[in-house]
Amino acid sequence: VTMFGNNTTVSNFTCPEGGYVNTYRQVLGTIIFVIVWPFIVLDIKFLPLGRAAAAMVGATLMVVFNVVPQDQAYDTIGDEPNVQTILLLIGMMLMAYYYDREGLLQKIALWIFGKNKPFREILWKVSLLSAFLSAIITNDATCLVITPLVLFEHRHQNRDTKEVLPLLLGIATSANVGSASTYFGNPQNAYIAASSNNQISLLVFFETSLPAAALGMAINIGLLYLLFMRTIFFNKNTNVTNHTELHDEGAELTMSVTSLPESRRNLAIAHDQSDNPLYSSRIALERRRYRTAPARHYRYSKNRDRFAQSHSFRANLKGDQITYTKFETDASLTESNAPQEHVEENLDNELEENGNEVKDREVVITQRLWDRTWRQKAFIIWLVFITVLLLILLAIPPDILYFNAGLVPMGAGISTMLVDSIINRKYAYDAMTKIDWTVLMLFMGLFVWLQGIKNTCFPYLIFVKLLDNMDLCTVGGVLVFTIFVIIGSNILSNVPLVVLIAGYLSNFPCQSLVGENSSNEIIRIAGIILAWVSTIAGNFTLIGSVANLIVAEKARSCIDYKLTFWEYIKFGFVSTLLVMFTGLPVVYFIGRVI
Repeated sequence: VTMFGNNTTVSNFTCPEGGYVNTYRQVLGTIIFVIVWPFIVLDIKFLPLGRAAAAMVGATLMVVFNVVPQDQAYDTIGDEPNVQTILLLIGMMLMAYYYDREGLLQKIALWIFGKNKPFREILWKVSLLSAFLSAIITNDATCLVITPLVLFEHRHQNRDTKEVLPLLLGIATSANVGSASTYFGNPQNAYIAASSNNQISLLVFFETSLPAAALGMAINIGLLYLLFMRTIFFNKNTNVTNHTELHDEGAELTMSVTSLPESRRNLAIAHDQSDNPLYSSRIALERRRYRTAPARHYRYSKNRDRFAQSHSFRANLKGDQITYTKFETDASLTESNAPQEHVEENLDNELEENGNEVKDREVVITQRLWDRTWRQKAFIIWLVFITVLLLILLAIPPDILYFNAGLVPMGAGISTMLVDSIINRKYAYDAMTKIDWTVLMLFMGLFVWLQGIKNTCFPYLIFVKLLDNMDLCTVGGVLVFTIFVIIGSNILSNVPLVVLIAGYLSNFPCQSLVGENSSNEIIRIAGIILAWVSTIAGNFTLIGSVANLIVAEKARSCIDYKLTFWEYIKFGFVSTLLVMFTGLPVVYFIGRVI
């Protein structure tokens, strides 16, 4: 065996997934997969790569050691299901930017949160919204849009951070359950429908999975309320723990840090980043509001350490307090030691400039449609039109008229950029900068990394070994198939597992089915069971569904909240088992009788 797997001839055999397979590729592929897997699933403290970087490292190692040949790496990224996923995400990111800019998403956020609504009312609304949208625009796109919308509004209202975890779990798990009801609800359903020889249409998905999904949503929401009962029913939003209050003391903002851990105390003390504009407009807006309402308090969350990094304030230690005092941002004033009133005026001007964008955005949110300019009205009409058209095209059964689930959203996003440039005279560059490239890099890394473990042929060998025991006409066979899909979905993720199995739907045994149409019936039964089980199995662990990873990544990028593997699995384990085995008999029974 030579370095990087060249000229290896030991234990060679063919595999549908990897072509020419050998012992070297099996051993190295398994080792790389096992090493990288914890960094994608867990939050490793001593080497904080993050999921996106870990996926890219895993993909690189698979290519460097020839587990995935270089030409196959390009083929993997360019594979139709993978490209479809990337285009879907880019298109929905672009559409989400325009929804947000025009204040449409904020209308939804205000409906959910209102003004100091109790959390018990917010949680079920967020969960149902996530389930409904995922059935229409896929679970990945839903999580991409809903997660930042909910988190930003939650932070804007300064609500308790204990509410973040159930919100994230509600978004992710509800999106997966809701997406099971349509064939375009998630990528694996679309792939199964395309591989079913036209035996699984949109109507079949509705008839078989919609009742099970509705039952599953009731169970999932009820479980959320049961496991987070203390946060939902007994925790007052005004009695916030792990927060520190900012008070008005003339020209200073004083924050007590006695309750902060030592690491966060040291981070905040004397941490001046004058050249870092990252959160300047947000801080400027908060400072403006603070001046107009001296009695108002601001709660400082443990996930908002970056407040201390604002270039509009300087931190000084006074006993057990951090005092944020205004400093001169204008170089000429600093050098000339200008009077304090001049510094105050200069700061006001700076804050006004930094807050203009946020202020204008808030005006758009609260402005009624008929009070807007004709250009704004025309563009909103276009947004409504293209959104309805998007949904209609995705809802058309592929056997009648095929529209790709990736190209349609991408086309909607690009056409909206063009219309925005024509009507509003705005540069499309602003929309392009809102694309979350971290999420896209995560997906591209996952594609190649997972192709590496598929090239070892172990998933295929295990599946073929168990296939004879997966008689879909018996309870035992369905149970073996279900357990295999649950475990496989949470090792490989559900989409790669479905890609592995979907080509063999007609090979499943079902002894009680005979006749000319038995093959088509087996394909339909195997397909709807695979779709239901693989989708719900995505709720088991954080890596079970890419939608879960999107929620975790957006939580980290939006509010610096780390949704950990263990936080997720405590709820996901129970939810998956209850929803899975409650809905599976419904899906199976309806699938047999239709």
